[in-house]
Amino acid sequence: MAITVGQLTIPTTGVSPKVASAEGTEDAIEALVQGVVNQLGALAEKNSVNGTDLDDAAVYGAKIADGAATNAKLANAPAQTLKGRLLGTSGPVTDLTPAEVRGLLDVLPSNEAASRAEGRLARNKGADYPLQKRSRNNIVSPASAVLNNLLLDAKVINADPKMYYRVAYQQNKALLDGENAYDWIIEEAPREGFVGTGTSTVIIGYQAAVYGAQQQIAPLDGIQTIVLHAAARPGVRVELTIDPTALPAGNLPISSLTSDKDAWSWVIDPANYMLRLPSADALAYTLTPTGDLAATWQSADTKYRVTLGKNGFNSLPNVKKLETAAPGASVWSTLTSSPSDWLPPLIVSASANGDAAPSNFTGGNHGSNGDASGTVTARNIMHQVRIDGAPASFGDKGGHASRIEIFIVNELMAYNTVTAGRYVVRQTFKVTIRAGAVEVVAKVKAIEACTVSRDYGPQMITDGFQTDALFLGGQYAAPQAFADPLNSGTKADYPTAWAVALRSTNGQLMSWIDRAYGIGAGAYVASTNPLIFKATDPNKKVYHAVVYGASLPLAAAQGYEWRGGYALQAPGLQPTGHHVAANVIRAGQSHDVLAAGGQDWLALPELGWS
Repeated sequence: MAITVGQLTIPTTGVSPKVASAEGTEDAIEALVQGVVNQLGALAEKNSVNGTDLDDAAVYGAKIADGAATNAKLANAPAQTLKGRLLGTSGPVTDLTPAEVRGLLDVLPSNEAASRAEGRLARNKGADYPLQKRSRNNIVSPASAVLNNLLLDAKVINADPKMYYRVAYQQNKALLDGENAYDWIIEEAPREGFVGTGTSTVIIGYQAAVYGAQQQIAPLDGIQTIVLHAAARPGVRVELTIDPTALPAGNLPISSLTSDKDAWSWVIDPANYMLRLPSADALAYTLTPTGDLAATWQSADTKYRVTLGKNGFNSLPNVKKLETAAPGASVWSTLTSSPSDWLPPLIVSASANGDAAPSNFTGGNHGSNGDASGTVTARNIMHQVRIDGAPASFGDKGGHASRIEIFIVNELMAYNTVTAGRYVVRQTFKVTIRAGAVEVVAKVKAIEACTVSRDYGPQMITDGFQTDALFLGGQYAAPQAFADPLNSGTKADYPTAWAVALRSTNGQLMSWIDRAYGIGAGAYVASTNPLIFKATDPNKKVYHAVVYGASLPLAAAQGYEWRGGYALQAPGLQPTGHHVAANVIRAGQSHDVLAAGGQDWLALPELGWS
């Protein structure tokens, strides 16, 4: 075997082993140089280097082998031209002249340095990889040179094994939907039928309100990896490593959205899919750098997603949003989205050194004016997520789990210490999420002597579930229309009312409190007050009375606890003759609850009150 370069033939026998299997520019150059050094006797013509005749091939070979001497002698060799030609920009290697071959020792060091600096990713520039050509709707599209230069690597994490994924669009800061951004469109397409029809669905798009905000390209930061989350495909993320210098000038977008575009039939190479493994874990989750956790599960033919993160006037961790979607849909529908509280604020007063401020809630979404205005009245000092017991940091990540726990510690001012800026109580929550159920354990501990006069326990924003309501253990035998007045009845008459189930075509949403834990039995609720009630319109929230109408004084370091939670499921799962079917998690144990009426309910296993 030999390599022929212009008039120069370099035998490869006995030369570097890389010659026989050289792949890529670096190996080819190295093979040629090795051949020149060891086999220069094959050069049969006279050569001139800076005017010096080299009739003796052995002398020439010695000078080639002496790198320092050769570099000095070959100062006029067309190294840049040679480099360009070796890199494939202006001609094949086999067209090199002997003079160009003499420049190899000048080229090799710079080529090696560039390769080491750019790494393996730069070798993909201009190549088809990480994309792969397919036939789509019986069309085989040409490659997109722009995409091939831009994309150096691509991965799909938690990919559906039945799907292809494709890069359909890069906005390139063109004006789109009122925004100049570097947003992407990523599609998924069923593998079955791709050749015949090629039907695809957008799973990542530029409309932030629909698909979520995207990480943006930093044009001056060199090679970088963009992480994109598919909001409607829990746990699925696409990682694109790009060279931003390949973006077209003039903010021209890159599109393969239609069949007349290059790369329309191309997909991200399936070899780069990290497939979602079969799992008994029913929860999918995503975490964001800003501190949001989104947990998703499927109930019958409905998907639900709850998002928790810092929210409201005081920026305390709380429920931010509740959404729903059909299993195959790529877009979520918002059921509730509000800065208002699920984890409650308090009305608390300091026993000493307080001012004459009026009684108001602090914490939650409440500022110094009692509503979401004025100055802040609380601060968060701990916000930690654990995935199946292991602490997780916030960032662009996601996965699957059987249990997610959120630990929250807030400090609240009393309404009469806001002006002084003094924190009086510490409020701690442990929120545990399982598929379809959320458990909340709360503890309030006094930093200094104070009196708590209002705690509404596990509150509930009811948007999306306002058809009717049934209070378990309450006064109604059948569900009541969601309208004022609506409550479980007075504590004196219905002392064991413990849950309310709201229904609509979106499903069933239930909140509950443990009557056998902490102060959940209602000792600090006036007998004339209901234990569960809907607020008066236009406020449509539902509340559980933990402290309401009877004050709870606390000495420094004293506190109290309550436990409750939520349950959410698809519509139509109640058995015949029953209005409510739910699963609640209490102390980590699953309880199935059925109710035919307010006083006609059961739980398996039993809850300990009736």
